[in-house]
Amino acid sequence: MTYEFLLESVWHPPLLFGGDHSVVLPAPLELKGLWWSGGLGRELRTNCGQQVLIEHPGQWNRSEGPDFLGAQLQIEGQAHIGNICIDEYAADWTHEKREQNAAYNQVVLQLTFRPGEHGPIMRHGEGREVPHVIVHERDIADSMNRPQREIAISSPGRCVHPLRKMGKPALEKLLKAAAKYRAKRLAVRAHRAIEMHGRDQVLYEACAEALGYPDNRISLQALAQRVSLASMHRVSTPGEAEARLFGVAGFLEPYIEPLVRPETRDYRRDLWEAWLEQRESAEFCERQALRWVIGDQRPANHPQRRVGALATVLRHWEQLTRLAFAEPFEFKPLADMLGAISHPFWSQHHKLSGPAARQPYTLFGRAQAVDLAARLLVPLALVEERMTWHEYYKLRFSGLSTDIRDAARRLIGEKDKERKWTRRVLHQQGLLQVDQDFCLELLNGQEALYGEQLQQWR
Repeated sequence: MTYEFLLESVWHPPLLFGGDHSVVLPAPLELKGLWWSGGLGRELRTNCGQQVLIEHPGQWNRSEGPDFLGAQLQIEGQAHIGNICIDEYAADWTHEKREQNAAYNQVVLQLTFRPGEHGPIMRHGEGREVPHVIVHERDIADSMNRPQREIAISSPGRCVHPLRKMGKPALEKLLKAAAKYRAKRLAVRAHRAIEMHGRDQVLYEACAEALGYPDNRISLQALAQRVSLASMHRVSTPGEAEARLFGVAGFLEPYIEPLVRPETRDYRRDLWEAWLEQRESAEFCERQALRWVIGDQRPANHPQRRVGALATVLRHWEQLTRLAFAEPFEFKPLADMLGAISHPFWSQHHKLSGPAARQPYTLFGRAQAVDLAARLLVPLALVEERMTWHEYYKLRFSGLSTDIRDAARRLIGEKDKERKWTRRVLHQQGLLQVDQDFCLELLNGQEALYGEQLQQWR
């Protein structure tokens, strides 16, 4: 039995609950990020059946109006250059009265995410109809490697800890198969983005995603898209690049020397002055500003420190790319290199206004390096035959993220056995995939486990 066959047996339509189930969409910022990265695909079809080929998704809009500017696409073979709107509902166009707003006159495509909800015929103030694409939930699920439904196949309580009693050979085979399935899906997603923006940009975003503590992961990845490597060509020094990241993130306030701690004055003054030179061409308006979760965070997870770590990674970019795409790919040299990077300010501070720490911070720890490898570098290396499955199997890491710990608890529920199956990164990724495909759904506030389907595994 293959993992794909097991999934098909579970998600086959006759097993689904009947009735109408609303799809829980990702956050708007994540949907926009999927569009920019090519995650929604390059070949689309409008609600009128017209074929759309995306050549470039455009640039994030810094002001009011459409979400992306200067996109390049073909509709039925005819070239168009214009702006893109990303909306949940087609009717958002009418509700916001965009036909009366000149800022929307150059829109060449609207994407929405509610199947069956076509909305009215939309027109520009100039009287031209706006082509409209409805992105199906299946395409979102494929691009994000997650289940298509937010419902459970079985009722709550029909199974608990479905892997607890599974024998070692069967469980080993299941987790390996799930990890391989996950790696292939992640590689497909990465290649889509590489085709759109190139390997370096995809690596840069993956570094941001790895540094983004769960509450800020999406915002940090969006920051790496807004301050893309291509846009960095407009700056000439690492200090200017650093200022651009912090300015676009919204973390730089006017520099008033008496209000600044003496030990942070030089660094903050240099950042502010470098940002002033770029601010007019790079700053996002309040409506488009990124939102950050700062409360209830450990100091080491403060988003300002994570942006500082991303800026520091850029200072070592040539060395990082050489190791990340090496043939053969080896994890240890990459982790050692990332673990050794330091910054005169951010190795000592967790935020711009904070005091120096007693002990220096590690900017890019082994946990982040494992995350970067598991999400991007290992899947690419496996598909491109720069790494063997045997080498992947040997990769160990005992530090567990909350997601992995929760997955092991839901699936196994026996501490000694959990520890045994969370030592290898391959097993961790397999647990995450099985948990995602079989046990993550919620129904009426209770865990709706339908892992009894896993008993089919042979």
